[in-house]
Amino acid sequence: MARQQRARYSNYVKDQVRQRYPLCRTTADKEHLATELGIGSVAKLYNLASRLGATGKTGAEIHSHSVAHEKGRLLIRENPDSTVFSLDADRYLQAEFGRRSAATIAFHLHHTETAVLYRARQLGLRLPVKYWDIVKVAFWFGMEVPVFRELKNEGLDIYDFHDPKNGRVVKEVVSTTSLARWLAVSANLKGLQAADADEFFIREIQESLREIAERRTEFERCKFLSHDHICMNTYTEVSCGLYCTNTDRQRAGEDPRCSVRTMDIDDLRPDNQSNAF
Repeated sequence: MARQQRARYSNYVKDQVRQRYPLCRTTADKEHLATELGIGSVAKLYNLASRLGATGKTGAEIHSHSVAHEKGRLLIRENPDSTVFSLDADRYLQAEFGRRSAATIAFHLHHTETAVLYRARQLGLRLPVKYWDIVKVAFWFGMEVPVFRELKNEGLDIYDFHDPKNGRVVKEVVSTTSLARWLAVSANLKGLQAADADEFFIREIQESLREIAERRTEFERCKFLSHDHICMNTYTEVSCGLYCTNTDRQRAGEDPRCSVRTMDIDDLRPDNQSNAF
């Protein structure tokens, strides 16, 4: 009996399976991916993923994560007035937000990170954060990072997070309130719109501060919580860069075991290191 020949898949299909199979969490997710890529069945999808080394979480998921965070993806825009999240997308978002990065979720769902963040807030999965990574904000504003830094002269509050061991700057963040003040200037807003800035992010800032002012929401309790529930506090050592607690008992940023969540941003300066704890 002749040996059955393996189906030939394009490099695009193989690449998608390699990157996205580790992100599937249920059989329904795998069925959706198999249908989208024209593979035919979950069994065939698994066989292909196995041959590509995408069934083991370690290497494959790290690769998916790195692809999702490529800077080029920050330049992609979605229109808030025409973007629709399917029921399956909402289900996946509700299950995975706070467990995977927003960028990785967005990559798997074919949405932008800002659209995912906006939708997650609408679904009650996150609250407005107090600070944003300026690298991402600069790209969402359609600016180079050095140009964005210059907006500090126009009232943006930008802070450095240092490595407590060597004093090097490891992250720069900008406050949400100063972004809202800057966006309230009509000339600034028009300039961003002309530069094809990310409308989802602009609305995220504007709506968040409006709802806070009207007492319909509040900021996340911890100022060091990133937009996708990752700890940004460089003085935590063990938990910096990891996901913060988000369970039925306590929300992200409210873990009572965390000894540094009440620190002030200024405490992260090297000259204040001795007073940090």
